[in-house]
Amino acid sequence: MAVNARNRGELAVASLLFERCVAIWKDLGDSADIARAVSNLANVTKLKGEYARASPIYDECLTMFRKAGDGAGVAWTLNYQGDVAREKADLVAARSFCEQSLAAFRELRDGWGIASALCDLASLSGDLGNDAAARRLYGESIQMFLDVGHKRGIARALECLALSAAAQSNAEQSLRLAGAAAALRQRLCPPLTPTDNQGWRRPWNSPAEPLAMLQV
Repeated sequence: MAVNARNRGELAVASLLFERCVAIWKDLGDSADIARAVSNLANVTKLKGEYARASPIYDECLTMFRKAGDGAGVAWTLNYQGDVAREKADLVAARSFCEQSLAAFRELRDGWGIASALCDLASLSGDLGNDAAARRLYGESIQMFLDVGHKRGIARALECLALSAAAQSNAEQSLRLAGAAAALRQRLCPPLTPTDNQGWRRPWNSPAEPLAMLQV
């Protein structure tokens, strides 16, 4: 029920349900399930934009996943902490979390995780003004997504590249990249849920959006 509410974009309902899940698992004493439930609660809290509240919940998750020896849980929690730090405009902390996340995914040889972390690092590099590093990291991310066959990941990276090109006033390239991403989502990927739409950084609904943004 909580997952369905989250996927429908009913974040307040999802948050209440995940809080109940945490309480139930704590009563049962299953540390692994407690960690996963707390992680879900943290993710919904982040999606609601309550970053100050989400940060300590992720800290709690990280401690539990490390204690349980859950490498994937550690890697993804570090990645999500990077998201929170970025939303709080702490780009130095965000980069540190993303680099730690990338290292953890590489240790696990998790291709999807590696590609996701590379994409986040690319976006951060762009925010920090290092466009050359951003393009290189996006290229590595897209290649890794191709290697693991994750088409939605490829679309996400193309969308981020389109936004990067738009920020550099390269309307033609931005339009081409956004069009490629939109076509990929339409032809090869399932539709985004409302929560996915909120979670991605500016997923373009049409190829014209980046150009329209430039003309504002």
